[in-house]
Amino acid sequence: MYWKKELKRGKQFLADKELVKAMRCFESAVDNCPVTSSAGLEKSLFFLGITLKKLGRTDSAMRCWHLGRKIRNEGRSRQMISIHSNRYGMYRNGDSDQVEDEKAFFGLQLERYFKTKKAKRFCSEAERDVILDIIGAYWSELQADGNFHQLSIDEKIRFFRNQPVIFPVADISSLNNDSSGEIIYTDFKKGELQSMDDLCSCGSGMLFSQCCGRIKSSVELDSGKF
Repeated sequence: MYWKKELKRGKQFLADKELVKAMRCFESAVDNCPVTSSAGLEKSLFFLGITLKKLGRTDSAMRCWHLGRKIRNEGRSRQMISIHSNRYGMYRNGDSDQVEDEKAFFGLQLERYFKTKKAKRFCSEAERDVILDIIGAYWSELQADGNFHQLSIDEKIRFFRNQPVIFPVADISSLNNDSSGEIIYTDFKKGELQSMDDLCSCGSGMLFSQCCGRIKSSVELDSGKF
């Protein structure tokens, strides 16, 4: 099958450190792998993630592994998620707690903004610059106040979600939808609030922070691509 040939070629390019060629082969393997072959699709996504990581595109790599883990929970993508996730379920780059907090804040606020848009993405560089500047200004104010530094991860996420960041209206129809309210994650089987350090209630066997509760980075939310 064509996708198997592309996967094999990609692995050879990866071994030869021809990363761009390897990435294109793995992308082709993902695109052409039949949906009935969950193992093949997960393997293709796993190697695509490895290649993207080597190219420095760590957020896209994490996205690949999460897609692969959802397709086949027992595959190798799950191991990469466990190894490379930080406290928020984002890619661990060896950042300080402050930098991780900042990335989480940007991710949560950008997610809120995209909920007001039908396109669910930036439509121009000018729009991207304005929105990121707005989020950055709010983050600077939070940093100056310093009221959240002693909070737990769960408390920080609730605090970040509840910050009243005001965005320009991207879609008039969004005015009828309140997307700024706090989300309370609950494990209904236990009748308890779901903490980032708990096992995810979906049954994956992974931490909530590495599964359904992970926070997507602004890069991942912006592009939505590998």
